[in-house]
Amino acid sequence: MFQQRICKQCGCSFTGGPRAYYCPSCREKRRRERERNYKKYGHARALGSVDECKRCGEDYIVNAGLQQFCPKCQRIHALEYDREHGLKYYITNKMKINPARNMKRRKRPMVCSICGKPLKAGALYCGAKCKREGQKRRYKKWYVKKRKK
Repeated sequence: MFQQRICKQCGCSFTGGPRAYYCPSCREKRRRERERNYKKYGHARALGSVDECKRCGEDYIVNAGLQQFCPKCQRIHALEYDREHGLKYYITNKMKINPARNMKRRKRPMVCSICGKPLKAGALYCGAKCKREGQKRRYKKWYVKKRKK
């Protein structure tokens, strides 16, 4: 989903995907710098070498060039990261993501399922009689299922 983003380096506005942090010109500058450093230093870490986990400090064997965490912490970090960023994205874009869902929530008529009278907020039934009738109906359904087994 392409949207207007703010570049982390220069602060200008640009159109980009959910993980776009830099405008095209800054992205190009960063790519050139990365290539220059690569030519100068080569690989930072060899696959199979030992490195320290950034989360727990434990040593682990490097399996990928961008790996930062040991296998125990890798999943935990990914879940935390996704939860944090997904929630931020949802909060800022919830009116675009689920307008139908929001409309259903707001305009849902609150009526008693037994007699059809309007309900107070949070109530399931309008009174004691309807509550007893609802309990009877639920028990009948439960009893029929139990008898079939």
